[in-house]
Amino acid sequence: MTEEKIKELYERYGRSILQMAARYQLQAEQRDEVCQQAFVKLYSCGCADWSEEQIKAWLLVTADILARNAAGR
Repeated sequence: MTEEKIKELYERYGRSILQMAARYQLQAEQRDEVCQQAFVKLYSCGCADWSEEQIKAWLLVTADILARNAAGR
């Protein structure tokens, strides 16, 4: 997956990830870190041939796990 594609996906789904992380009452820094980690993992997961729906689902599930971990739940 190219950096350009990651940027495009961030513009499309970054806000959703930040809002989801906010539900765990994370501080702004923690929410940003969750979002960044999710996209770093996406970049390295080898998912270049996934559909848009698969990428979105993977991002949201991964970010949810990261947010729960950050919240200590």
